[in-house]
Amino acid sequence: MRLAERTGIRATYNASCQWPNDATLDKDLSPQGLRTLMSDEAFLDHISNPRNFGEIKDADMFAQSEHGIDGDLVQLFIKLGKGGKIEDIRFRTFGCAMCIGASSYLTELVKGKTLKAARKVTLEDLAPVTEAKPSHLLHCHDLALNLLHLMIDTKLKK
Repeated sequence: MRLAERTGIRATYNASCQWPNDATLDKDLSPQGLRTLMSDEAFLDHISNPRNFGEIKDADMFAQSEHGIDGDLVQLFIKLGKGGKIEDIRFRTFGCAMCIGASSYLTELVKGKTLKAARKVTLEDLAPVTEAKPSHLLHCHDLALNLLHLMIDTKLKK
C-alpha cells in the first residue's frame, strides 16, 4: 500500500491572493531574480539550500496539497516523537522557488514543537517570508501552512 493511500489526506488549495498582472509577469522569479525582490538573506538561503527536503518512509502523518491555479504541489511528512512532538518533518515541493523556500522555512519553524504548538503557527510567524514581494507569491506560504494545519487538525480529531 502506498503512503498516500495509507494516510489519506489530499487537498486542493485555491488561493485568494491576487494573480500577477502583466507588470509582475516579466520579473525574474528564479532564486537569483528573487534577490532583487526580497531583502531577507535567511529566507533566500532556504530557497538556495532547502532544509528537510525529502520524505520519511515510516511517517506518522503525510499529506499533499496542490494549488488549484498554478499547480504547485507540496507534500509534508511528519514523524512524531515522545509527547506528541514533531521529531522529524520533511517536505517535497514541486513548484517555484518561493514554494520550496516557504516549505523549508516552515519545517524549520515547527520541528521539535508539539502538534498543538505547531498548529498555532500563523502566516505572520513565517516572517520574513510574508514580507516577500510581489504579494501574489504569498500563496506559496499559505499552501504549506494550510496543509500543515489540515494535517494537525485531522490528527487531533482522532
